[in-house]
Amino acid sequence: QFTHDIIKQTIYDLIPPTIRSLLHKSIGKNLLEAAASNNPTIHLLAVAQINLFCKDGTPSPEERSQFASCNSQAAKYAIACSSFEEARSYIDAGIKMLEENHWETHYALSLDLFNMSASLCWMQADTATMAERLDDVIKHSKTFDDSLPASCLLVKLLASTSDFDAARKNCGLILSLGANIPPEVNDSLVQSELKEMNETLRSITYDQMKALPPMTNETKRNAMKVSNLLCSYSVSTKPMLVPIVACLMLKLTLQYGFCDDSIVGLASVGYSVLLFETSLKHSWQSTWAKYANVLLQRAQGSTQSKYRTLGERAVNHAAEMTSISRWNYESKAMLLQAELFYVDGDLLSAEAAYKASIMSAHEHKFVHEEALAYELHGVFCVENGMVTNGLEQLRHAKQKYEHWGATNVATRLQRYIDGIAGAKGSW
Repeated sequence: QFTHDIIKQTIYDLIPPTIRSLLHKSIGKNLLEAAASNNPTIHLLAVAQINLFCKDGTPSPEERSQFASCNSQAAKYAIACSSFEEARSYIDAGIKMLEENHWETHYALSLDLFNMSASLCWMQADTATMAERLDDVIKHSKTFDDSLPASCLLVKLLASTSDFDAARKNCGLILSLGANIPPEVNDSLVQSELKEMNETLRSITYDQMKALPPMTNETKRNAMKVSNLLCSYSVSTKPMLVPIVACLMLKLTLQYGFCDDSIVGLASVGYSVLLFETSLKHSWQSTWAKYANVLLQRAQGSTQSKYRTLGERAVNHAAEMTSISRWNYESKAMLLQAELFYVDGDLLSAEAAYKASIMSAHEHKFVHEEALAYELHGVFCVENGMVTNGLEQLRHAKQKYEHWGATNVATRLQRYIDGIAGAKGSW
């Protein structure tokens, strides 16, 4: 322990650069060994030391690949915490550590780093770097499945620049490699596909549709995602392709199981019947309504399960971080716990956790977190019949948001308060 940061920095600056670099390397490697039990905090500390070493030192080829892999894992930890700027710094560091022929020597690691880089560039609107990363991945991918995530991102990038025709063509090219899409589409083919799909669905019972297993084949799930994109981009550029792709999506669903994109397939087939084959309109309506209800229920169930798992993971992670730094994480952990109690229907525990989160955020001077806790507590109260108390909490939240400088959020919240107050006045 040092009595002051300036003393610590002075001593650090007095260490010769070469020795300082080796010191960082030694500390980083020791921490990596300590982080063997998948402890994210220790792993991130280790990577920070390693990156400091690589800044001035010269790692061996074996160390370069090891350190690049460590940065890849650190980026995943950061992404899991929604710290995307930090994640990108790890990814950039990892890519710099790769050898010149890394696509040949460390293919899986290169694919991982470049795909993550492209995704984060997309989130941060860095389209120039994103295009470079996607080009690298597509050019060096060894299999169709390896290239699919990058190809899908490329389609979204093209669509974001309003180049829908190019986006559609790229979707079609991807699908032609992994699914049976005819090169030419005409009115006769569309009508034939829609009639065949109508008969197929009419022969399937409600219980059979309900019993469809989840789609686990990764190639087919990717084909469904691309098909979803292709349907979206074909509506305005080549509408006759929509029913062909939509029927493919339903065939994949019936053969390989249900996924969220199955909903898009069913909706797109219904849209296509109304647009291209009106003779099926009346028989299709009853068929579509029956299966739309089943698939929507399935989608809601799978989505709830997925987000509950993510929520529980976030609660556990926040609790772990609170044990390291109560000051920084206690209010966050309490608020997440309150939301989980609410989802589970434990209203008394939820009420207590909301209040605890507000008190912790106030005690530790986190104005924005105090505002959010007040807001969520207010919504909780309103939704459970405690409207007067809920409005009071929401007004506190608005004041805190204004104090923090989040004027747009405060304005949005005021509209919500006015709506609740107006409804309350009419009771």
